[in-house]
Amino acid sequence: MKKRIILVVQFIITILLLIYLFQRFELSFSKQSLNFLNPLWLIFPVYFAVIFIPILAASRWRILLFFVGINANIYKLMKINFVSIFWGTFLPSGDGFAVIRMYQIEKKFPASPGQASSSIILEKLFGFMHLCLFGFVFSFFINDFPQITVFRLILLGFLLILLIVLALLIKTNLINSFQFLLKKFDRGSKISDYFRNLQDCLKNIPILKAILASSPLILLIQTISFLNVYLIFKTLDLDVPIIFILASMPIIQIISLIPVTLSGFGLREGAFIYFFSHIGIPVEIAFSVSIINFAVLTGLPATIGGFLSLNGQLRRRENLR
Repeated sequence: MKKRIILVVQFIITILLLIYLFQRFELSFSKQSLNFLNPLWLIFPVYFAVIFIPILAASRWRILLFFVGINANIYKLMKINFVSIFWGTFLPSGDGFAVIRMYQIEKKFPASPGQASSSIILEKLFGFMHLCLFGFVFSFFINDFPQITVFRLILLGFLLILLIVLALLIKTNLINSFQFLLKKFDRGSKISDYFRNLQDCLKNIPILKAILASSPLILLIQTISFLNVYLIFKTLDLDVPIIFILASMPIIQIISLIPVTLSGFGLREGAFIYFFSHIGIPVEIAFSVSIINFAVLTGLPATIGGFLSLNGQLRRRENLR
């Protein structure tokens, strides 16, 4: 019941945020915001979302799994990612599918609970760190943007928090501090063992080697996802400075991670409007690009994941029969 209430509350917040955006900016989809003037530009975002990024993401994950002592098949990791994106669209935050991935990878490697999940913890921490550094470096190319100094401080502050979290995970027995809370749950001992194993795995990982090995793929994936926004603007016959996109998209992604709406809807669109309206992009166009970008980068992989999930369910039912 609590989960249903939380889901309903998040759904309501999502709808209210979207309604607020429509009323606040008097959004009305113009012909330009709905018609693709140069549809051929969409070929590249679709290719990136369906083929290139999934391969790179699975390769990145495989590298980190290697550091925790697991040798995984890249195609199976791609399947897990697709299915997780599908179910993750119903969770709060723009990155809710990470929880589904942890659940699925633990089912694949149940011998040592927490071992496989530790690779996802590292992936998320490394990814967010690179995101902060990416936005911070490119922010110096748009000095004329209002409040850019504030956003730089936010990025540095978020990076500092991530470094502290990483240090706590690999240098302390963090789980012991929460033992009294875990005992209140029905399966508190199992939860405690899981997190203890997870932290033990993180402590034994050569962090510097893991960062150096995964950084090229992390940066490549992030750059391609930002390039997608540029290409979507090109489909609408708008030439937005790519430097501005590289500087603003990391901040927009961090904003969409705040877990108050489903898949970050409303927060992400508001951030798009805020940033791109400052360089003369009409609010309807900025809103449309945000929706199209989500549909391509998340909607298409989620559709593939939905079919894979349905196929898996049908096979399980057939096996039971």
